[in-house]
Amino acid sequence: DGGVSQEVWDAVLFSTLERTPGAADAKNAFYEAYMNEDYETKMAIHQHFQGETVNTLLEHVNKILKEVQDLTDKMYQFNSERHPRLPLLLRHHALVTSTFIKVQEYLLSIGY
Repeated sequence: DGGVSQEVWDAVLFSTLERTPGAADAKNAFYEAYMNEDYETKMAIHQHFQGETVNTLLEHVNKILKEVQDLTDKMYQFNSERHPRLPLLLRHHALVTSTFIKVQEYLLSIGY
């Protein structure tokens, strides 16, 4: 469905705050809210940094989609008779691509 788990949002936000100059106070507040299960404070910080978090996650999704496509393109150079697992790998890549496209569409629908 393209949804992103709360754990992923939390990890991406914390990582984004670590890399954002001047966000040390927000990073520390988020960490404390997370550790103390302070949902309201945690969500307020998420809301404040939603644009940055969505952009970071979208960049990651786009990178994965490109890497999977590049690897898939390389796989077509091989003979499936010599590499019997190739069809399985191609199906796996199709599944990964389909899943990440759904996430990409969801992130784009958020509008940041």
